Amino acid sequence: MYEMDSQDLQVNSMRNKWADLTILSKDLKDVDFLKVIKVYEKIGNKYLSQGGIRTMAKDFFLKSGLCYLANQDLIGCKSALLNYGVEDPTFEKDRKGKLLSTLLQACEMRNRDMFTNSLQGYNSMTPFDKVCTKLAVRIKMEYCPEEANALSNLNNPVNLVDVPDKPQPS
Repeated sequence: MYEMDSQDLQVNSMRNKWADLTILSKDLKDVDFLKVIKVYEKIGNKYLSQGGIRTMAKDFFLKSGLCYLANQDLIGCKSALLNYGVEDPTFEKDRKGKLLSTLLQACEMRNRDMFTNSLQGYNSMTPFDKVCTKLAVRIKMEYCPEEANALSNLNNPVNLVDVPDKPQPS
């Protein structure tokens, strides 16, 4: 039985690496977000069924929700958010669930301040990883384009995403 659990963890680890690398290695316009979303949700659901690592499911639900937003699918994100709350009743009250809900609301209202403040508040306690940072930049550029560069102000030691400034005349 332990061997089977170990294999599941290895499979989930490989799936996670594939999804993360898909986001990090490509221009997000070329990413098949539906495939990445399915992978993150599948991993999250697997972790929900395993007691010791159950809390890690929230990480994958957050990434999946960010992928919905980066794919400009507000309806899909709203539906997924409800589903995550059904699958894991603690998700809605968790910081990750609250963040995703607030980001969805900010995107629906195209409210730059709400978007930026919620990201900065979350990031001040739990720095984003490279994937979440890249997705957040994409979401910001889609829904609040004037302030996309403000994400560089996040105190994020792992900010590998370069948001190009306006070209300078030669």
